[in-house]
Amino acid sequence: MPKRFSVLVIALFALAALIYFLKLPSYLPLVSPVDQALRKLAKSNEPRARLAGLLELREIAKEGAMTPLQREQVLKRLLEVATSDPDERVRSEALRLLLTFGERGKKLQEVLIQALSRSPQEATLAVEVLPQIADEGTWRRLMDVFEVEKDPTVQDRLSRILCKMPTTVWRDFCNRLGKEPQRWQIVADKLPSPTTSFRSTLVQWALSEDMNLRKGALMLLAKFPPSPQESEQLKPLASSQDKTVRALVFSVWAQSPSKALVQELRKGLADEPTIAYFASAALLKLGELRPEEGRKLLTQPYAPLRAQGALALMPSRVKEDWLALIRALKDPNPEVVRNATIALVAKGSSGLAVVLEVYEREKSPERRAAMLAGMSGVSHPKVITALVRALRFGDWRERGSALAGLSFHKDNALPMLKQLAQSPNKRDRLAVVEALNAINTPNALKLLLQIARSEPDEQIRCEALLALSNQQVKEAIPLLADLVQKGEPSIASTAALGLTRYGEEGRKVLRRLLNSERRETRLAAAKALATLSDPFAIETLKQQASTDDLAQRITVLQLMARTGDERALRELMSFLSHDEPAVRLRARLSIYAVGKRAIPLLLQTLDSPDSRLRAESALILGALKADVAREKIASLLKDPDPQVREAAQMALRRLEEPSQ
Repeated sequence: MPKRFSVLVIALFALAALIYFLKLPSYLPLVSPVDQALRKLAKSNEPRARLAGLLELREIAKEGAMTPLQREQVLKRLLEVATSDPDERVRSEALRLLLTFGERGKKLQEVLIQALSRSPQEATLAVEVLPQIADEGTWRRLMDVFEVEKDPTVQDRLSRILCKMPTTVWRDFCNRLGKEPQRWQIVADKLPSPTTSFRSTLVQWALSEDMNLRKGALMLLAKFPPSPQESEQLKPLASSQDKTVRALVFSVWAQSPSKALVQELRKGLADEPTIAYFASAALLKLGELRPEEGRKLLTQPYAPLRAQGALALMPSRVKEDWLALIRALKDPNPEVVRNATIALVAKGSSGLAVVLEVYEREKSPERRAAMLAGMSGVSHPKVITALVRALRFGDWRERGSALAGLSFHKDNALPMLKQLAQSPNKRDRLAVVEALNAINTPNALKLLLQIARSEPDEQIRCEALLALSNQQVKEAIPLLADLVQKGEPSIASTAALGLTRYGEEGRKVLRRLLNSERRETRLAAAKALATLSDPFAIETLKQQASTDDLAQRITVLQLMARTGDERALRELMSFLSHDEPAVRLRARLSIYAVGKRAIPLLLQTLDSPDSRLRAESALILGALKADVAREKIASLLKDPDPQVREAAQMALRRLEEPSQ
């Protein structure tokens, strides 16, 4: 009996143990940690608990304590979580963990495609990872999605991925580009330059009988021109019945012309205006555009053709062509005027004399600026005289052309500028400083230093010293310090900024000026030091932060924010929703000047209920090239306020622009 009782007890214990193992495995130390983590993922209704399970799996993966079978189970479960978990944090963490495990398969790629339509967190991960792991099928799937996608945010995400597609799928892309160029152009514009050998492949696709493939390939060849020899292969397409095809072919030839194509190019001159323009551009590059062809072009209603025609008449000695170029100086298009000027001055002193005579009588600032640009490359005293005069009396267009011309002539312009520096007219002397700054030779800097030492006018002295500080001419340091100490407040502030260009040496001078008895000097030095994030300036600035002058207050807050004062930055950002557009603009420029320090707070304001604040913040983030804000800015493309949507579009365009 005792023996039978013992067997019964043992059996009951065994049954209890079996139930314990089956029903309560998470409480047993003998159960695998992997199973425990998977159970949390499967059974918990709390996102926090599921996240904890994912973190446990991450730690297990780090230790490498997982069998192949367990790994397979984990990957399967993670894919399910990343696809269907209701919490975006859990889905994102599951995606990251899949990548940690080295998963790159088709299922993950499909999950990442789905993630593009989900939270910014998941989408950012998908945009980063998909270009690295996508196979050809996935690239085509991405193109399919882009083709039908309506959501502008998702479109932006897809375009950023597709511009990284490998050339192995470019054939499919060319087909789509040729069929719907408006939709696909945004992707084509961002594609990286392919290899020379692949451009040969594009040429072969352009010769295909498939019209969509042909057009798409030609569009890419217009962006990535082949060699002149390979461009010759496009010759059969020059007589295509499709105007778009012909235009694209001639666009390619304009960039990569070949002597073997001259006859085809001449035929193109009689085609549509756009095609004729490309043909004339190619012939000009080859030196094959004849004067008789130039005469015809000069009579065309399409201004770019007239501009090409003017250059074609450059070598002609025919009187009618001479007169035609003189008439072209009155053309309403500045490019035609500039090219006619170039053609005339190339004919020698008689041509230059005619241009100068017409220039003197001309009233239009656009045409005067165009003539200056056309003749500025000629080394002649009369040209330099005209450039200097334009710098003195011309409008902004003429002054721009004059500065460019004088910088070309360099020291040849110095004698006349030295003479003009003695003028009693302040405007003349300021023009001299501008010109010397543009010329920027050692002799020009010497003349600037002379002006800085002898000029009685504070503003002119300051401008000369700023030009010298750009080149870190050390002789300017004491002169700048003297202006900070004695100059008018605006002059003192400008001169102090000049001292910041001298590094530690300039910083020491500014710190010394912080102790000046003169309030304006202390403030000018503090402002300048604040641009260097110098802590010595903060206390001086804080004393000025409560000023009633709004413009001054914004300036002071900007300088404080640049030193890391978050309260100042927050107050500065509050002006972005001001009723006055001028105040908002000043605040926007000030926050831009603060730079990357402002990005975290700007990101927060993109969620503001104030539409003005959302729009202004998006514009600043775009200007700062804050790529980290791309997802949030893209989400504003669906904002209910049209001004916010427009600001988001502008910001995204700025993010795409190359950095200067």
